[in-house]
Parts: sequence; structure tokens; C-alpha cells
Amino acid sequence: MRRKVSYLRYIDLSHTIVDQLPGYPGDGCVQLIQQPSASDSRFRNQVLTIGMHMGTHLDAPGHMLFPGPAVAELPLQATCGRTWLFDCRDQNPIILTAEQCAPLAAGDKVLLWTGWDRHFGEDDYFTGFPLVSEETARRLVDSGVSMVGMDTPSPDRQPYEVHRILFAAGVLIAENLTGLGQLQGHNPFELLVLPLKVKADGGPARVVARLPE
Repeated sequence: MRRKVSYLRYIDLSHTIVDQLPGYPGDGCVQLIQQPSASDSRFRNQVLTIGMHMGTHLDAPGHMLFPGPAVAELPLQATCGRTWLFDCRDQNPIILTAEQCAPLAAGDKVLLWTGWDRHFGEDDYFTGFPLVSEETARRLVDSGVSMVGMDTPSPDRQPYEVHRILFAAGVLIAENLTGLGQLQGHNPFELLVLPLKVKADGGPARVVARLPE
């Protein structure tokens, strides 16, 4: 008997890292430089200079809580697994109700789709983005989620209370995602958030959703 094959579709939710990619105000920008090589060289090499919170990246609790685990110390179960997309377009602040959060189980991941990624690279990307309410942050903590991701540069602004609420409960934060609308209608799905295995408080990440074909 011929076994039925289950095919999967992969959706990249990461921004491409390019030279001069801007970071959060004060963080500078990415430098991706071609190294000079001898005329008889048969290879090329580039040098990448990048902050740990530039482009699509993951924040570990050590970003604001001291001491806190580094990205290299995080278990893969915290960044990969069952995930839910919430349509938060036209919301500011972003509020998730108890009813919306009812399906969430311990260890689940949540992605907040605001559509703000359409402003990536524009002057207002880091200044006009929608914010996550503290009420929603506490509700997600109470739901037992292990990670919250969004297509904005941050869930909040100074004094970063939402960051602190999530980090205090060990909840990770993935920022600067893109293309979340492609996941509409696929709840729940599998998400893979794979930051560089770096001993730092954050790290650039490749973020991929895996959907059944």
C-alpha cells in the first residue's frame, strides 16, 4: 500500500538583513561589507556588523532583567511549537480579551498581526507603531504562553512595562516580524524562531511558520 505523504508549506516571517538596515533609534545600523580580495582569489567573503536587536530578532529576559538567561541558554521548546495568530489591525492599544485567549495553553506562542511591517524602512516605523496594553501582557502571562511575537519594533515604549511584565514571567519577545497576514485562517500552526546561538540578551533570528499544504 502506498503511504500518503503529508506535505508542508514554509512561510518566512523575517526581514532580510542588508547593509545599512536601520535599528531602533540610538542603535545605529547594520554594516554588511564586502572584504577586498586578491585578484587571483577564488572566493568571496563579507563582514557583518549587527546589534543583537536589529532586524527580526528575539529578546531574552536578560535584555532588561539582571541577571537573566542569554539567548544561547534558551530551550528550543520556548521558541518553537504551537502558535496562534491574532488579528490586531487597527488596534492601538492592542487588547486581547479573555475569550480570545481561552484556546491558549501552557507553552503556546502568540503572534500579533498589526500590519505595521508595511512601514519597515520608513521614518515613522520606530515612532508610530501600535502598543500592547499591560492588561493584554498580563493575560498572556496568565495563559502560560512562552513567547509573544509582533510585526512592530516593540510591544511598548519607555518605561517598557510590557517588556518587564513578560520577562518577569519568562516570556520571550520576537520583534520586527513581517508577512503575518499569510497565516490568517491557519490557527494553530507550528512556528520556528531560531536566533543565533549567542551568549547575549538578544539575537537576530530566522522566523518560519510551517503549515500543512
